[in-house]
Amino acid sequence: FFFQAEDGIRDSVASRGLGDVYKRQSMFHSPIIPPITIMDYVLRIQKFSKCSESSYIVALVYIDRILQKHCSFYLTKHNIHRLFMTCVLVAIKFYEDKYFNNECYSRIGGVLCSEMNMLEQELLGLLDFDLVVTQEVYQKYESNIQKYFLKYSCLLSPPSSPASTASSQSNLGCEQREHWKRVGKQGNVHLNNPLLTISH
Repeated sequence: FFFQAEDGIRDSVASRGLGDVYKRQSMFHSPIIPPITIMDYVLRIQKFSKCSESSYIVALVYIDRILQKHCSFYLTKHNIHRLFMTCVLVAIKFYEDKYFNNECYSRIGGVLCSEMNMLEQELLGLLDFDLVVTQEVYQKYESNIQKYFLKYSCLLSPPSSPASTASSQSNLGCEQREHWKRVGKQGNVHLNNPLLTISH
């Protein structure tokens, strides 16, 4: 669901008329589509949050749990940025030994600190405070993500000769594993970094 949101699973029109449930969930909804792709947004969080790769995987688990618990909640280009940032924030606080305060994460995510606080509370409510991810579930998501990126990398790669295909795929697999080892470890939060705004 998370990666498909880039293409727009649902738009705001399709989500209208769902009553109080949708209104309650619309806190994550932005009136306009943020001026940054979800993949670039994830890379921004990765660059400045300095968290481990496990927090991103746990965040995806949380997103799926929300979709399973609330059938009227749809991922769209209007809500995926705030939702993912908030899921990462909660995952970091629940599983990481060290983390920044919400002011830092709000600057990374491009929202006001007061809004970040409200989004965090909203997310906890949507999850019913169900934050524990078992090792079995974690490994399943981790495996699926690695398979996705391996497949995605192969689709973006230029055609190869049959003789080099096996070697290329093997190298891609190694590169992806190394990439995931580096996730969340590329730098500190710089208070003078250009601010991203996704609040309107």
